[in-house]
Amino acid sequence: MGVPVDARLIWLAVAGVVAAIFIATTAGRPRRPLRVLLVGDSLAVGLTAPLRADLTRAGARFHAESQGGSSAALWRSRLPALVAAHHPDLVLVSVGANDCRREDSPACVAFRDRTRDLVAIAEGAGARMLFLLPDWLTWSSVIADALDESAAAMYPAVPVPVQPDRVHPTAAGYRAWAGDISRRISP
Repeated sequence: MGVPVDARLIWLAVAGVVAAIFIATTAGRPRRPLRVLLVGDSLAVGLTAPLRADLTRAGARFHAESQGGSSAALWRSRLPALVAAHHPDLVLVSVGANDCRREDSPACVAFRDRTRDLVAIAEGAGARMLFLLPDWLTWSSVIADALDESAAAMYPAVPVPVQPDRVHPTAAGYRAWAGDISRRISP
């Protein structure tokens, strides 16, 4: 179920490259707190509290805006104001679960263009973007396929227990996922 192991390894490697680029481009600059912006759907809602705790403990500045049931179209309209207000170094995005439940849905077809727009908005503001993809969703491969080479995706590198709906992690699952994200992006 989910994305084939080979695809996960590729995306983990891409996430590692993004992290290396981020570290390399910030090397030699005066140390200031990493500024992280999280936006997205109900998965972002569940990640907000544990990710805030982990990242602020690591010295980062963290801001989250999330809305259950939201799609890439909503965040494409909201992201410009959010990056202008918060000046993030890194934008974490959780979208696609509501866009791509059916590969042939109009929202999924438009998803690729919307993700390109999200990346362009973040990069235009000087931020890197990382899409958080849950590998336990049966349609995660559709989301990953829609992300083109301009977008980096990060799958959980730890087991994430999910609720009976098979979409949302348990409280322990969100904590584990947030801890994994924090370890991988913290300076």
